[in-house]
This record gives sequence, C-alpha cells and structure tokens, in this order.
Amino acid sequence: GNDGSRITLRNLLQHTSGLANYTDIAFEDPAELTPERFHAQRFRSQTPEEQVAVAMERAPGWLPDADDPGAETQWAYSNTNYVLLGMVIEKATGNPWAQEVHDRIIEPLGLRRTLIPDTSPYVPMPTAAGYTQFPGRDDLTDTTLAVGGGADGGIISTTRDMNTFLRTLMGGRLLPPEQLQQMRTTVPAPGYATDGRSRYGLGLAWRPAEGCGGGIWYHGGTSFGTASETAVTPDGRVSAAAAVFTTRFGDEKRFLKQAQAAVRMLDRAVCGDRKRE
Repeated sequence: GNDGSRITLRNLLQHTSGLANYTDIAFEDPAELTPERFHAQRFRSQTPEEQVAVAMERAPGWLPDADDPGAETQWAYSNTNYVLLGMVIEKATGNPWAQEVHDRIIEPLGLRRTLIPDTSPYVPMPTAAGYTQFPGRDDLTDTTLAVGGGADGGIISTTRDMNTFLRTLMGGRLLPPEQLQQMRTTVPAPGYATDGRSRYGLGLAWRPAEGCGGGIWYHGGTSFGTASETAVTPDGRVSAAAAVFTTRFGDEKRFLKQAQAAVRMLDRAVCGDRKRE
C-alpha cells in the first residue's frame, strides 16, 4: 500500500508522509530489547536501503492527498522519513548526506565538537557514558559503545555546539529568509510532546512556553543511553540544550517524568525571569 508518488520532500521533513517508522518495527518485540541482544548487535550496521525495506513491510498510516500531497496535515513521527531524505541528498548532490551536512553546516559554523561517526561505535574522549534500563529489569546497562543512526540521528555534538547551531539557524544567519519561513510552517503534532500542544515544521518543532510570548522552537532525540532536548526563542537570541545519559525503557513512568523535568528546565532557562535579567 505504500506509494512514493504520493509523498513530497515536505511530507518527509514534516512527518506527514504516513510511512511506518522502521525503528518501531525493529523493536516492537520485547525480546529484542534486552542487554544480551544489545551487546550481540551493537557493532552491526544497516544500510539505508535495509532500513527503508523494514518500513515497507507495513502498510502506511495514510497516503497523503493525491491532489496536493504537500498540504497533508496528518502527522506521525517516523525515522524512515529522515533515512529517505539522506538518500535523496546523495541522489541530488552525488555526495553522502554526511558530507553535505559537514560542508554546509558543521564547518561554516565552526562546530569543532560535532561529528558524524557513520559506522564507527567510537567517539573522542572525554565523553559521557550512556545507560539504559531495559524492559523487565531494574538495573542499568552501559550502552555507550554501539553503532547507531544514519541520516535519522547519526550526529554527536555538545551543548555548546548545539546552541551555536540553534541561534544561527533561528537568527536567520544560516538559511535564506524564505527557507527559514518554510521550516517554521507547521502542522499539529499530537503525541510529540507531553502537553499535546506542539506543532511540527520542517525538521523543527514549536510549543508554547510560559514567559516566551512567541513560544519556543525545539527538537529532542532519544537513543540507547541518551536523551537530548533543546529550546530556542523565535529570534534566536536565547537558547539552551541539555542531554540526559540514562534512558529507561523498563520504567516508562519514570522516563516520562525525566523527560518532563528536562523540558521544564529548558523552558525556565530560556523563558524565565532570571534569564531576562
């Protein structure tokens, strides 16, 4: 039931494509989420084609409007969209997506502590250790060392570099105004944030925040042992970034509280009175 002719680049960037999330499929079986399984597969990588093939095993959640697919507003987050975008970049430029990201963003912005590890599980020291609580267990497993992520999240950075990127992007110094405006054109994104009021643009999300009349723009991410969050004002003047190095797949309630605490911390850092002083 998947139909690529009904999907635009906007659908992929905005998560309005309806495509199944290959990571949901890969880990839907509880037997796949164990320390033993993690250690057995942590050095194995998948090609983008293999990741997309996993998603194609499932019918889409919906097909975008045939008459105007780019205007679709049904939303669901899918890593498959970003994998496909990486493939599109390589097809359009002749270069790997990582090279284009480096040449267009990392190097011009001087992000000296940002890297794309590709299939290497190793990162330069010093680095934080990541821990994962797997389902059905109370203990934590060190999940720092692993291959993971392609165009759907295979970038390692620091809070300093993240803030440089956020402020440059939202301050209008990275993209032409018309492209930034396209990024900030949003659709409702139910389920993306705990408050249910988030909206999603092109690889960028927005939510209301107390103390920031124009709300804040942000994006987070979760992997084995790492949960990151960001926040930046619409004008790019103030931003904050944070990372927590424990993910709790075995205690969803505690994991949710942890995520909510991180969001509150960033909102206060960016929008609180102390910041304005």
